[in-house]
Formats: sequence, C-alpha cells, structure tokens
Amino acid sequence: EDRPAPPPIPNGWYSVLSSSDLGAGMIRSVIAVGRELVAFRPVGGGPPTVADAHCPHLGAHLGGGWITEDTIHCPY
Repeated sequence: EDRPAPPPIPNGWYSVLSSSDLGAGMIRSVIAVGRELVAFRPVGGGPPTVADAHCPHLGAHLGGGWITEDTIHCPY
C-alpha cells in the first residue's frame, strides 16, 4: 500500500485538522491516535464532527460518502 505511516500516538490533546481546512459540507480522511477517522462539517456550517472512518453496517470507508444537513452517509 502507498499509505503514509500513521503518526505516533500522543499522550494528550493535539489537532488532527485545522478548522480552515474543513469547509461546510466537506469530508476529510485523517489518521490519528492509531485509527482511521473522518472529519466532516454540516452542509450549513457549524461545528465539525470526527467519527470512525468505517461504516458500522457494511465496513465501507466513509471518506467516499456524502453529507446531507448534519449527517455523513455511507457510499453504499
């Protein structure tokens, strides 16, 4: 695989993404604290959300999904 190695797991708080890098209705995939995550912001703006990157139903990567209102949807 051509994925970068994940960063080391920190002991404390740290930023996974700058707020300016996540516009309304955007989804960004990140690797943090040894896990694949997705960060997304609702279509109308508002606070961002960070969630597990994989759909609990089918295991699809949510980075390929889409946002409606304030919910991220699985690509399937």
